[in-house]
Amino acid sequence: MMSAPEPTSIATSTLRIMGMDLTVHVLDTGQRVIDAEDFRRFVAAMGGPTPLTEDEAVALAKVIRGPHDPC
Repeated sequence: MMSAPEPTSIATSTLRIMGMDLTVHVLDTGQRVIDAEDFRRFVAAMGGPTPLTEDEAVALAKVIRGPHDPC
């Protein structure tokens, strides 16, 4: 039984959230993902002295999900 090939990054862009630049990869499947190391840095920063407010968390979710994805 053959497994499906792993998706590959076909493009990258930079997303700036809360003063941090995060690399976003567009995969050949159309999915968008944040670079793993950038995501680790971002999560670590969220646990710092000024965690996200509820409004910031909602805004972040909208940015990551994208404006055209269904809720």
